[in-house]
Amino acid sequence: MKLFLRQVRSLVKLSFLELWRRNDVFALLLLGLALMVPLSMATPFGAAGASRYLDEMALLLVWGFSLFIALGAGQRLFPPEFESRTIYPLLAKPISRGRLLVGKYIGAVAAAWSALAFFYVLFVASVLLRGGAFAAELPQAIVLHFAFVALAVAVSLLGSLLVTASANLSLSAIVLVGMFFFGRQLPEYAEGLNPALAWVVKAVYAVAPHAEFFDMRQRLVHGWGAVDGIVFSVVLLYARRARSPQEAPVRLGATALAAAAFAALAVPSAMRQLRGGDAMPQVVKGEGALAVAFGDARGTISRALVHKADTYYHGGIDVDCDHLGSHNHDEHGEGDHHVCHECEHGHDDDLDDHDGEHEGKHCFSDDPWAWINEHVRAPEIHRHLAGAESVEMMPWFWASVKADPHNIDAWTTAWFIADSSMKDKALALRVVSEGLGRNPDDPELLVCRGRTFYDRGRGDIAAARKAFSAAVEAADRILRAGGDPADERIIWARRFATAYLDRIEKKADSR
Repeated sequence: MKLFLRQVRSLVKLSFLELWRRNDVFALLLLGLALMVPLSMATPFGAAGASRYLDEMALLLVWGFSLFIALGAGQRLFPPEFESRTIYPLLAKPISRGRLLVGKYIGAVAAAWSALAFFYVLFVASVLLRGGAFAAELPQAIVLHFAFVALAVAVSLLGSLLVTASANLSLSAIVLVGMFFFGRQLPEYAEGLNPALAWVVKAVYAVAPHAEFFDMRQRLVHGWGAVDGIVFSVVLLYARRARSPQEAPVRLGATALAAAAFAALAVPSAMRQLRGGDAMPQVVKGEGALAVAFGDARGTISRALVHKADTYYHGGIDVDCDHLGSHNHDEHGEGDHHVCHECEHGHDDDLDDHDGEHEGKHCFSDDPWAWINEHVRAPEIHRHLAGAESVEMMPWFWASVKADPHNIDAWTTAWFIADSSMKDKALALRVVSEGLGRNPDDPELLVCRGRTFYDRGRGDIAAARKAFSAAVEAADRILRAGGDPADERIIWARRFATAYLDRIEKKADSR
């Protein structure tokens, strides 16, 4: 036993020194700093105080960097030994092949863990420097992340013994990243496919390594609390079984199958999204490099960022709805004319929390993978951002309008959050002013400006009248210039601006 431990310790030391001598960790650190420092200095729309987006981006970088290091560490364990033929004198030493494999694997995992611990120390330090505090769920999140790194090293090590380095790294990255982001949605994808492809997707769901089980980023960012102890233990047992040698052939086949399935599902969908049909991207004269590079895909990116803001409103929950990107004006009568985001969310202005406990929808015996995902990736209580906390949504709206300055929904929703939730009239006017700078004389933005000035009849009535009149004139110009007479947005803007003007005139006459 002592000999085994001494041999393993020597192998661990070699792997550890190899990783840190390559300077990969420091290169990634510099890359992370280059990305995070500008983000930390940004003040979207001039609003300060948002920090959750920084935590989320930092954690995403930590996960990405740790995966890069884990895959590289697993890949470099044996192929270099075979190429340089140093494996033969190594096997000639008094050490069994099993001990060599275990020692190499433990060494790679230990080296990757040391890099991960270094990144987490930096992450915690950045949180403390910004005035944050330790989250109760942080220890669990770190342990599960360590288990994921061990799983990634095992996947990469297995592939390195069977395929070339480039194929191994590509397949492993596609599968682990694909499962990380889309693994829990595979059963839903399978429902809309033909039977043969649906069977393939379900097989991938059953046997592929579920990287998403270990992801507690949303719990850390939004303060959901720690995972139940039973669920936590089940995930660790899953990680241990997934790394076992008996599962190696199955995992290899699942890796190849999953890579093919993700390619079949993702490539056509991505091409449709980026092309926006068969038409070539339309570039507006005067737009910058982003417009030339991405064309119509900017709208897709912008809407995705608005949806991300919506998940922040719901406390980190992806409710898969279009709360922040649509208008429903029929629920309000003439006496309550405004951008109807309140009714879209189905909440009053006080944005009450859902204090009911999270009710599980899946049973472990029916679908253990869905049961794990439900308990790891969903909070026990559904809460909404309200008041000053709503500033956490502003960075995503800011990024959305940077991606597509003509996304009026992003501008109006950012205005609504500033005006009605944060009660910051100056910020609301700043948002509208920036929006009008990119979309001159837009009727909806002019109505938003008028609403802020009007302030339920308590504000600058003269400025409000001017803004509403400009909105009516802009709507009329659009319609006269050949705009669609049935355009709901133009009709809405004109109708509500006119209603506000009528209200102002009636109050003036009553005096």
